[in-house]
Amino acid sequence: MMQEVFVGVDIAKDWLDIFHPGSGLRRIDNTAAAARRFAKASAKDGVWVILEASGGYDRLLRDALEATQARFSRVNPGLPAMCIQIVSPDRIERLPRHAGWT
Repeated sequence: MMQEVFVGVDIAKDWLDIFHPGSGLRRIDNTAAAARRFAKASAKDGVWVILEASGGYDRLLRDALEATQARFSRVNPGLPAMCIQIVSPDRIERLPRHAGWT
């Protein structure tokens, strides 16, 4: 059975920081053309893209992912940081109490 590959995208007004577990971190422009290239490659590779809801700056990427039928999830901006803390055992105690973790 093939293992699922999740690709994380941090969105800014002018760029997208993309982390792929196999190839590391890279930055691309937050433009329609760059988003289409990334979305097309993501759909072809069968990865699952996780992106943050970013007050509209994610629009170009969402449109490109939908157009290429790439798999993706749009999450609350606080969730990725919280997940990083959860998977890092030495940081579990640093989770904010309002997250529901003790």
